[in-house]
Parts: sequence; structure tokens; C-alpha cells
Amino acid sequence: FIFAADRPGGFDHKSARLLGAIAPQAAAALSNAQLLETAEARARREALLNRIITAVRESLELNVVLETTVRTLGQMLDLCRSYIAFVERARRTVTVAYEYHVAEVGSTLGDFPIAGYGGTLLAQMERGEVFAVDDVEGDPRVAPFREKFLRPLGVKSLMYVPVLQDGTLAAVLGFSQCRFVRHWSEEEIDFAQAIANQVSVAMRQAQLFEQQRRAAQYRALLNRINS
Repeated sequence: FIFAADRPGGFDHKSARLLGAIAPQAAAALSNAQLLETAEARARREALLNRIITAVRESLELNVVLETTVRTLGQMLDLCRSYIAFVERARRTVTVAYEYHVAEVGSTLGDFPIAGYGGTLLAQMERGEVFAVDDVEGDPRVAPFREKFLRPLGVKSLMYVPVLQDGTLAAVLGFSQCRFVRHWSEEEIDFAQAIANQVSVAMRQAQLFEQQRRAAQYRALLNRINS
């Protein structure tokens, strides 16, 4: 803490002792407030994760689960954009299919060429590693796609989280901050990975449900033919 006197001669001995006693208490109060804020943020993230886990367990409607996930993440984490993009290797594109965004930024729904992001990012995603960038303008890792994709969208900070299926990159969970440069904490990165794992579970459940539905239709068709 820095104290300034408003008269010549500064502080007398008594005032200096008083300020010296106050400073540690003020520092302790500030530290406690920061700890409380961190604990509250952690509790909000845990509640959000539990809400998404419950949604995945209780619903077989993938569209509903993914739409709810991006909207809830965007609102609870104060993001400008949150989205889920599917990796379509045959078309060599990444397709943003589900998105939440605040009113002042535009939508990113649609196709983006995989090649436009460079091989380094794709390789990191395929290894299951989170790609978190605090400052888009100052981070050389985004140089291959900063001018083409990030600046036009006003992105200042971003996080890409891989969603793997049987060890293969199936989708990407994306976060964008456009209002200010944002530092992504280790807790936030771990939380994002946990959410991506739940997205993977939801996708797997939807695939199994579709397989069962088709098998039931096939059995019903055979029964009609044989009856």
C-alpha cells in the first residue's frame, strides 16, 4: 500500500505507526476477498458442470444437450461466444453447428477450412491438448489464422478444446472473448476439458441411440416380411 501526505513534512511518528498497523489488516482483507471470489467462481463452475452432466444423462436429444451447453457456458462464464464445431475430414472443414453469442458480436455458424488454421493447431487438437490464448494479438501461435479468421471476428482471447471419440478428433468446443484480453486460469482450462468430455459422452449416446433405432426398424421390417 502507498500512502501520501497532503501537507509538508509528511506523516508524524504516531500517524506512521497507525498506518503501519492498518496496512497488514487491509492486505489481509484484500487477500480474503480474492480467496472468496475464487471459491465462488469454483462453486459456479462445479454447479454448471453438474447441470450439464445431468442434462447428458437425462436426454438422448443431442441437439438439445449441445444447444443448452453452449448457451449455459456463454452466459455463466461471461463469454462473447461459445460454440461447438464438428470436424468433417472428408470435406476438410470445421463446421460450427451450435453457438451462443452476445448481441454485439456476429455469428460464426458455418464452415471453415481446416487448412486455414495450420497444421500445428490441428496436431495439438488431435493429441487432445487444449489450445488457450490469452492475447490474440501477441501470441505467435495464432499467426497462421489471426488475420483471416480472428481479427474480422474481433477475437481478443480464445480457447479451443478438443472433443475426442475413440481417440479421434470429432469436434471442438470453442470460447471467445471480444470485449477484453482474458487470462485463462488452469482451473478454467480443466473445467473446459471436463465439459468437452461430457460433450463426447453426449455424442456417443446419440450414436448408440441411432444405431438401436435403426436396428429396431430393421427388425420390424423383417417381421412384416416374414408374417
